[in-house]
Amino acid sequence: MKNTTSSLAVVGLLVLMGCSDSSDAPAAPETASEPSAEAPSAGPASAALDSVFSEYEQIRDALVRDEASQIAAAATRIHDQAQGIHTPALQARMTEVASAAEALSQADAADLPAVRRAFGALSQPLVALLDENAELASNRYVFECPMAEGYGRWIQPTEELQNPYMGTMQPTCGQAVP
Repeated sequence: MKNTTSSLAVVGLLVLMGCSDSSDAPAAPETASEPSAEAPSAGPASAALDSVFSEYEQIRDALVRDEASQIAAAATRIHDQAQGIHTPALQARMTEVASAAEALSQADAADLPAVRRAFGALSQPLVALLDENAELASNRYVFECPMAEGYGRWIQPTEELQNPYMGTMQPTCGQAVP
């Protein structure tokens, strides 16, 4: 762990204070915790998972900008990719991902709080997948927003915290998940 003591101190401070819109509050992010399962080998499942995470990132980035117009289409693509992954070790998670992506694709784009809750439901099985899989967790960072409605964790490919649950109101609210 990087800067464990200072990270824990910052996380504790954030929990006590709640989030602010100050850009100096977040701790240095870290990747998902000690996954145990092996990643799927290269091939169709790997390409489909890359596509799922790529579409997920487009959704996360849109929510950071408070823009929901293209989210339904990206969620539909995640649903289709997840349904096409038939690797036994991934089947249960991909069923959860497909179901959550379908619900997100049907969320009313004009209702950002509802879209964000549906995004949280999609994030949950994807974060669990990273927890289970060291190779997938590589170069992906998990963050958590204590103020999010519902499930408040998300994944992003960069270390710079960009909160999809608070969007433009508080884009740096949250902390890295150790």
